[in-house]
Amino acid sequence: MRAFDYVPEEGAGEVEKKFPGNNSIWYNTTGGQLTMQSSPTDANITNHIFGACANGQCYSLYAIEFDAAVTTINQLAFYNQSTLETIYLPHSVKSIGQAAFATTGLKEVHIGSGIENIGPYAFTNSSDIQKIYIHDTTPPTLDDSAMLCDSPTGGYSYIGALIYVPESAVETYKQHASWMPYANYIVGYDFINGE
Repeated sequence: MRAFDYVPEEGAGEVEKKFPGNNSIWYNTTGGQLTMQSSPTDANITNHIFGACANGQCYSLYAIEFDAAVTTINQLAFYNQSTLETIYLPHSVKSIGQAAFATTGLKEVHIGSGIENIGPYAFTNSSDIQKIYIHDTTPPTLDDSAMLCDSPTGGYSYIGALIYVPESAVETYKQHASWMPYANYIVGYDFINGE
């Protein structure tokens, strides 16, 4: 999987899956197009669908497009979206708000290189998440509650996802106070060659 900025023209058909431009959020879902529950008030929003191919598989990706750069995913933006499976947040996103992706059906999360803060309960109870890709070599601040789920024995436990970060930043993440509890889940990834 390659990861460069690229926004296909509407109706462009099958394209190699790449990373969204700063005015888009890309996602895949079993339930069709989504509407953000909490979205920026200073930007017009449109939705469209395009085909994408990666690793020999083709499927539909959806795009929520803004008329300005997306810098914040607001609190509760995708809360309780049970059909949401994959999300791609562009490099312009600096902050993920409280419970923005809590209680979703997410399995895979792609976060761009501009991320600075992941807020409280951001991915809480999205226990299907298997992979989180973070493009930034500088670890963002991660709230203690951001990636927890209800534990069958009471309390909370980590959602259990592998966390893929740039190969050069693995030790930096593992030693960062916010990420140290998840050190065993942090893996190096080549974002250029997809390995």
